[in-house]
Amino acid sequence: MLTKEKVAKRLAKNLRQLRTSKGVSQEDLSVQAGLGRAYYWRVEQGSINVTLETLVRLSNALHVDVADLLAKSKT
Repeated sequence: MLTKEKVAKRLAKNLRQLRTSKGVSQEDLSVQAGLGRAYYWRVEQGSINVTLETLVRLSNALHVDVADLLAKSKT
């Protein structure tokens, strides 16, 4: 069963993997997404629940679909 905590951790893991695979720093991604660096850091730590608007901003900054941010890991 999914909980908001599990979804937040999944988002955090996917964000970190996508960001590092593209060679983007946390600071650069936060700027591209129009988010504060400290706020972005908390998102990537899985310690905050984000709004749909934030998901869209992050997906646009990474040039991926929102679904990619929430996809279940294949491992």
